Amino acid sequence: MKTNTLFAAMLASAALLSASASYSVYAQENQVSRAEPKLMFCQKGLEKMGQETSVQGMAIHGDYMFSLRNKGVCVVMDLKKQALVSEFKLASYGENNHANNAFFSKEKYDKSDRFPLLYVSQCRSLPVDEIGIDELKNMSRLLFVERILTDEDGNPVGSQLVQVISYKQETFMSNLWLFDPKNPDYVFCYGNTKGNALPDNRIVVHRFSFPKFDKNDFIVKLSPEDVQYTFYIDETLPEGSRGPQDNILQAGCIYDGILYMPVGVGKEDRPSELYVVKLFPIKNEIPKGYRFEYTDVIPCEMEDVDVWKKKLICVTNSKGKRRPVYEFSLKELKQSIK
Repeated sequence: MKTNTLFAAMLASAALLSASASYSVYAQENQVSRAEPKLMFCQKGLEKMGQETSVQGMAIHGDYMFSLRNKGVCVVMDLKKQALVSEFKLASYGENNHANNAFFSKEKYDKSDRFPLLYVSQCRSLPVDEIGIDELKNMSRLLFVERILTDEDGNPVGSQLVQVISYKQETFMSNLWLFDPKNPDYVFCYGNTKGNALPDNRIVVHRFSFPKFDKNDFIVKLSPEDVQYTFYIDETLPEGSRGPQDNILQAGCIYDGILYMPVGVGKEDRPSELYVVKLFPIKNEIPKGYRFEYTDVIPCEMEDVDVWKKKLICVTNSKGKRRPVYEFSLKELKQSIK
């Protein structure tokens, strides 16, 4: 027993040293230190309906985390209690709604609503036929605007599709949308130019004026003429840095002028990475970006992030569907990019 215990300890120490060495080389090359994540809890065992498909986008309002699943299942968790609140299918639920990214705006459908409008990035290139609206039959890669419906106790139990936003151009793939609650006049659309990790692929970001919600405008169409500014994530990084265009694109969020964008699947050839880019104050110049690798501590897909109580919350997919939720200190993240 003693021999086995000693051997196991030696293996554990070797693994830790290997991971530390791998990271230290990266840190030395980039001259920055990274914020260390902490495990909060796992969604496995708490959800029921959400177990059927993969974790995707996520948005937080108050203490409630709306963790979306492929097709548009919404799993609502109370972060303070680390407990399930409710599960339901979004009004945009369907086979071709990947629900890849989500955010809450600052506007409500009605003043009496408990939650502001939830914006969900479809991502997929085929229409969501299950919605059953003729006007949307030939439309895809949409941004769905959902009104969260609640029961008499104020718990979210469903949603109503109240608007869709469309931006389509031939050279732009997998439209994903981002919004900064502290800079509400703008909305950002980003995605692959070619496809995940394909040759000559780049991650392009467009900035628009955020269309003010109007109950009378169900379909809002944006065109290339509405783009105020464009940049590529690889341009923001130090010369020679690995860029997200070589990895699997996930989701992200913007908070207080800073873009937080996770990519990868937690494997050696597709590592777990977090790209941090300073977007504000608004200037028509290339912003400054940073890359941090987390495969040694988050060996799974970092699907989406959002801010809660001065922390960056990250939802993930993992083997065995444990679906761990991690937290980063916003203070440490900001210190790492000074």
